[in-house]
Amino acid sequence: MRYEIEAPASGEKVTIEYLDWLYLLNLAIRYDWADMAHLEHYLHDAAGVPAEEAEEMADALERASRDLQTENLPETASRQPSSETALVEPERPKGPYEGALDYFAGERGRLVSKFIALGRTGELEINRLYP
Repeated sequence: MRYEIEAPASGEKVTIEYLDWLYLLNLAIRYDWADMAHLEHYLHDAAGVPAEEAEEMADALERASRDLQTENLPETASRQPSSETALVEPERPKGPYEGALDYFAGERGRLVSKFIALGRTGELEINRLYP
């Protein structure tokens, strides 16, 4: 599954894969945006993010972005996403953001910047795209 996230105020939109959206939400949660209920809601149920929450998400992602720029990950640290998230094994919940910093290290960091800009425009629409 893919997601198209659109900022109606600006007309800007981005299409991302499921894992990108999952880790983006996890990263925002890690930086005090919301709780795990928000992750489930925005992955599966929500058709949009209200303007106030989009702004709060942008704030959290901006804090994360500073760490992404300065994070000194060990040479052996994986730049690939961890397969252990809270959603993989619901009976054994893991931390809500395991692997999120690693996931957005490098080129994927641009996606975080894109979502900071989208969140600053106001309300966001979430469209799920099925193959």
